[in-house]
Amino acid sequence: MKLFKFYYISITLILIIGFFGLAVSFENIREINSDYGIADLASLSDEEVVELGGMWEYYEDSLYEDILQNPDAEKQYVKVPNEWDPKEEYKGNPYGYGTYVTYLEGLDPNKYYGIFLQDASLSFRIYVNDIETISMGEVGRTKEEYTPELQSKWGAFKPDDKGNAKIVIEVANFDNFRGGLWLKPRVGEFQVLKNMAVTRSAFETALFNSMLLMGLFLLGLYAKTLNEKSTLFMGVLSLLMALRVLFTGYRVVITALPYMPWAFYNRFEYTVGYLALPIACYMTYHLNYVKQYKTMKYLFNLLIVLALMPVFTTSQLYGNYLEVFKYMVILFGIYLLYVFIVGIYRKKPGAIPNTIGYGFLIIAAVLELFVVKVPVIVGVATFVTVAIFTAVQIVTYSTYKEQKENLESEMVIDKLTSVYNRMY
Repeated sequence: MKLFKFYYISITLILIIGFFGLAVSFENIREINSDYGIADLASLSDEEVVELGGMWEYYEDSLYEDILQNPDAEKQYVKVPNEWDPKEEYKGNPYGYGTYVTYLEGLDPNKYYGIFLQDASLSFRIYVNDIETISMGEVGRTKEEYTPELQSKWGAFKPDDKGNAKIVIEVANFDNFRGGLWLKPRVGEFQVLKNMAVTRSAFETALFNSMLLMGLFLLGLYAKTLNEKSTLFMGVLSLLMALRVLFTGYRVVITALPYMPWAFYNRFEYTVGYLALPIACYMTYHLNYVKQYKTMKYLFNLLIVLALMPVFTTSQLYGNYLEVFKYMVILFGIYLLYVFIVGIYRKKPGAIPNTIGYGFLIIAAVLELFVVKVPVIVGVATFVTVAIFTAVQIVTYSTYKEQKENLESEMVIDKLTSVYNRMY
């Protein structure tokens, strides 16, 4: 009964924290679409942040200064988010440069607004009403002229006297396997936009600290016992996903390490993400809910080798592997669920709580890869999974300790006479 109460209370608290984290992750942001280069923001409320999508003007192979010098420059309309197609002149890579333009109407001329862009290609520069507002890296027409970077940026602007604002975004990419304006810019009152960014960054930092501490605790627990490899792998998974939280989303790590080369940053992000799957599989494998086959170990080792692709291959190769990785998550996710179902059927200790935790993680992984593409969701789900597993390990350790004390008591005190055994 005590065990049931502990599980009930701890899992309930963990799930409440998890759902709170998911609520923070899903930012309530409405989309306003540009209608062939014009977006009406008259409906924008004081406490609201919106994303700018829809049809934007796009000038391929042109920067803003080129457009100013040639008002008749060829333009086309593209839907934002927009990713560039591979180009023969760049050996089939989506490289190049270009400029996106849209006009905002219906703003309050007496207010300051903010604009936020998480990233675009490997460099971008934003002008509002011909004033440079924010930039990431250095935009250029060639690989030699531009400087790559990956970092979230936000800045402030004020509309003109009529409440209008011309948004110009230059982008350039000569290194990444993706190019273009692949995320929608966000616009809102400056303080509201700033508070949103600060709140999300603080949440990601807290999530990192929580998973870091749990990971270190589990590694310490394994070091003390050396007989629960599932504890070892869950500790490693917790540390990996803690690092992933820093390198994705609002990219808190860049605040601490602003001069980190984008190539190292990008390779590390993908390596950590790819490694999470085989580590999660190994953790489940060592729970001993089902018979251990060497074939599964060979498959897990193959996943580890593939996960290291970002270390020694080009961004094009390890980026394309993501499409294969998506379906591997589904395939091995089915295997993980099978293991836990068998564990429940065989009434293995902690099987039900661990199934709840892993169910969260699998659902979150599928959502990120196929639906919403918000990395912090997997971070929150990993927190829930690791926290539940930690609760199970605490119960297991306490049970072992109690059994040990009972055994020692029986050895020291004679059951029949209730006197101390002469050996002691």
